[in-house]
Amino acid sequence: MAAAAQMVKQGLDLYATNLAFIAEEQKIHHELRPQLANTNRVMLDLRTMLFRDYSAPAAKGVPTIVDTPYAGHTAMIADFQKGQSLI
Repeated sequence: MAAAAQMVKQGLDLYATNLAFIAEEQKIHHELRPQLANTNRVMLDLRTMLFRDYSAPAAKGVPTIVDTPYAGHTAMIADFQKGQSLI
């Protein structure tokens, strides 16, 4: 009987862990979306990242691609206002 009770406890613990994971996924993908200061367009939308184009139509200079590592959170550019962004 003790083994059955242990299996039930393990199952409930796993269920609670999965619910916590789902809650974090909900925050990451739906609640923690910052407002961006500069105009951009999404060029590629994947589950793990959004590839955004911030370039102006007649932009001059060297194109730059920033690929932030996906580590289970929303890594992105902190786009505070024009001329003030932080990677």
